[in-house]
Amino acid sequence: LSRLGWEPKEDEPHFDSLLRPTVLSLAALSDETAVIDEALRRFNSMRQAQDLPPDLRGVIYATAARKGDAQTFEKLLLLHNNSTSSEERIVLAGALSNFRQPELIQRALSLIATDTVRLQDVPYWIAYSFMNRHAKHQTWAWFTKHWDWINENLGSDMSFTRFPLYA
Repeated sequence: LSRLGWEPKEDEPHFDSLLRPTVLSLAALSDETAVIDEALRRFNSMRQAQDLPPDLRGVIYATAARKGDAQTFEKLLLLHNNSTSSEERIVLAGALSNFRQPELIQRALSLIATDTVRLQDVPYWIAYSFMNRHAKHQTWAWFTKHWDWINENLGSDMSFTRFPLYA
């Protein structure tokens, strides 16, 4: 963590640039105060996704969600809804599925079967929600309640076979 830091070094090895987001993510998940503070500082000072380095957006968004509130949710949702990048929308889906508060978990789940979430992104939303230990029970309730919708909309999709694994 101290060697890699947040900023790329001049002439650093390619593997360091690949390793940086992983190390920062693990540090944030381990509640490393300096990493959390910096991720939140970057999130709070950004106005648009392009203000953040693409390889660090996931770390920053997920940390903001894990430590955030309804205002954070709204900012992430606005970024999601305004993004035209499939990759960016998936990263934001991960963040929107990463909250701890039951009402925000429910809010994220309630978006899945709407026009807000493209059908091809539904598996990500569900998988990320199941990976959130604070959301597992609510996700299971949503999953079973919406099984007919999932089957109707994604039953012929190749990703459909992975749904039992997510649960």
